[in-house]
Amino acid sequence: MRKIFLIVMIIFTTQVTLAQVKKINGFVSDATGTPIPGANVNVKGEANGASTDFDGKFTIEVKPGATLVISYLGYETRNVVVGESSTIDVKLNSAASTALTEVVVTSLGIKKSKKSLTYSAQELKGEDLVRAKDPNLMNTIAGKIAGVAVTKSAGGTGGSTKVTIRGNSSTTNNNPLYVVDGVPMLNISSIQPNDSFGSTQGGNRDGGDVIGLLNPDDYEGMTVLKGASATALYGSQGARGVILLTSKKAKEGVSSFRASSNTTVETAAYLPKFQTSYIAKPGADESWGAAQSTPDHTRDFFDTGVTQISSFGFSTGSQNSATNISYANTSSNGVLPTNSLSKNNFSIRQMGKFFGDRLTVNANANYTSQYVTNRPTSGLYFNPLTGLYLMPRGYDFNEYKNNFEKFDPARNLMAQNWMTDRDIEQNPYWGLNRNKSKDGSQYMNGAVGLNYKVNNWLSIGSRYNYDRITSEFDKEIYATTQGTLSHPNGRYININDVSTQNYGDLIATINTKITDDLTFFANVGTSFTKTSLNDETVLDSDPSGLGITNWFTLHNFNSNTGNYQNYGYRREQQSVFAAATFGYKNMLYVDITGRNDWSSTLANTGNMSFFYPSVGATWLISESFTMPESITFAKVRASYAQVGNDVPAFYTSPTSAYSAANPQNINPTVGPRPGTNLKPESQDSYELGTEWRFVNNRFGIELTYYNK
Repeated sequence: MRKIFLIVMIIFTTQVTLAQVKKINGFVSDATGTPIPGANVNVKGEANGASTDFDGKFTIEVKPGATLVISYLGYETRNVVVGESSTIDVKLNSAASTALTEVVVTSLGIKKSKKSLTYSAQELKGEDLVRAKDPNLMNTIAGKIAGVAVTKSAGGTGGSTKVTIRGNSSTTNNNPLYVVDGVPMLNISSIQPNDSFGSTQGGNRDGGDVIGLLNPDDYEGMTVLKGASATALYGSQGARGVILLTSKKAKEGVSSFRASSNTTVETAAYLPKFQTSYIAKPGADESWGAAQSTPDHTRDFFDTGVTQISSFGFSTGSQNSATNISYANTSSNGVLPTNSLSKNNFSIRQMGKFFGDRLTVNANANYTSQYVTNRPTSGLYFNPLTGLYLMPRGYDFNEYKNNFEKFDPARNLMAQNWMTDRDIEQNPYWGLNRNKSKDGSQYMNGAVGLNYKVNNWLSIGSRYNYDRITSEFDKEIYATTQGTLSHPNGRYININDVSTQNYGDLIATINTKITDDLTFFANVGTSFTKTSLNDETVLDSDPSGLGITNWFTLHNFNSNTGNYQNYGYRREQQSVFAAATFGYKNMLYVDITGRNDWSSTLANTGNMSFFYPSVGATWLISESFTMPESITFAKVRASYAQVGNDVPAFYTSPTSAYSAANPQNINPTVGPRPGTNLKPESQDSYELGTEWRFVNNRFGIELTYYNK
């Protein structure tokens, strides 16, 4: 009986002891509620411990009454006693140095502590994107990011924006890669100005870009990755730099509605200076006549542009779900008469958590519709400024403004009224009203992502994204337009472009401690990008013209020689990549990355594959030595990277060119023979940098030297 009683007591005591151990789910954030990834959670007096994931969450098994010691570099350590509750929310107050606690979004949408970065990355908060709104959000960052040149289009409202990061770095393409929530987005234009005379096919217009169709109010911040080391995981797509946008997310337990309205008034900043001391001889079209003072008629041509942007958003969040919905409307009149824009943005984003927060599902959809009337054109043809500037002094410009057309009894129609028949110029108001163009763009984006937390140190995620943009250009050119540009009966042009991009990836993330002093963070993944750009359908009544004057319809075309369909650009890229970061005592960090791409545009070259590595190191001086009280933070870093780049589509494959003038003759244009040793473009770069902050972060300086 004594032995039986002893066995029963042992079993009972074991059960009681096991019952006392409970599973705690916790969340660690800063004073504003922002999650703190990588925070240490240790049981006081024991070896048991854990660390928070990228959402600031942790799981640990402890006994009731035990004390959890929660710490993170740059924050005040907190002790929390475990009670009856199975959940713990902890807010850490920031210590003096915010430089040690800043978290930024990096490649693939992964959040990292800024102090650990081995390369240059600069961040803008959401308020910097909306403080002075523009129809193209990239125009709002001009002058705010070191090493980034932002040039607003001269094409007026709705025009694209040229962005270069650290100058030109490629022989083929120097546009940065735009990434939304870790996923590369399709950013193209249906057409860009490229001719000094101006295309006769509707004009030398700026077709705009996709980044200009986004709603700035949908994003909580932007990070610019400048060097090859920073963008190595994006491969050739990110060789010219990467601009990351992070969508706004609903906060747990908070429902909010926001509304904003922004009005911008603009005028033409600079105008050419013209002589007003000589006039034209009677009947002449150049000012080589007598000396006579005349007014400058160009000054009153331009309007005052007004842009109105109104935005509305609703968000709500709970422990297991979050919803964001937004709508924005942009209405704009440009400085060029009759130039106007109307844009509507719709967006919805949904997040849900399942299986005890192990599985996170994200889905979002965006739709943008934009219409632009009379996009300004450059060059000579179809450009109203040509006639405005070249009209000789001595003529009454108001006469041509108020009577840009007059009745022609010989043709029984309203004809253009202008003082010359030179092929490069027309009455500006005839061009604006009787050569009117309409541009329409519809952008659709849908994405879904899954992330499964296998355990405290491993998570696996996958994402799929689909982008589609359709563009339509419609131009009605009335009879008596200059003969170089139109048939005597008029001309009708309609061009439709379709571009799509499919992107998918699968990424495993590892975040663990090897020892108490050595941390390890890694990503291993694969991705594919399949792009189809500017599949085009062109309907053009030129050169045969219209059968019935000024009847703008396909049925009225005299022939189909100006109608055709055209493939634009085809490209598929498949990739594998890996990145690892080692941290030692929160003062020394080493980054190593590698990526291999296979590109379809290198077909027939004998080698469709190219590999590129990067390596970098960061040393936090202020964490290694006791610094003077005036120095809050000190850091030095160095990195090296090599990035490959493929060639444009069809350079290595046979293609065929179609000539409308000779439709029976198909001319094959053959690329390099199979096996030709055409190598990918390669870019090598290294950079050195240092960052110092003084007097409790009241003053700071960051310097970077790079060579590529």
